[in-house]
Amino acid sequence: MFSESEKFSPMKMITELRQKSQITIPKVIVKKLSLNEGDRLEIYEENGAIHIVPVDVYPVGYIQGLKDEIERLKEKAGSEQ
Repeated sequence: MFSESEKFSPMKMITELRQKSQITIPKVIVKKLSLNEGDRLEIYEENGAIHIVPVDVYPVGYIQGLKDEIERLKEKAGSEQ
């Protein structure tokens, strides 16, 4: 689909700010990043530039479970020394 150079080269396009501050992400960028409807995107401003970055969002319970497992493994590793 994309050559190696296309996968890692910056892609710039112009889009229009529409009603309710909406923009359309060009289809070629959506495909390149394998984005799908419902994906979460972080948006922030830095030095006058707008950045939009895909993010993974996990439920709080899942994150807490990971933290608990890490603590359990640390305790286990400490007791084995």
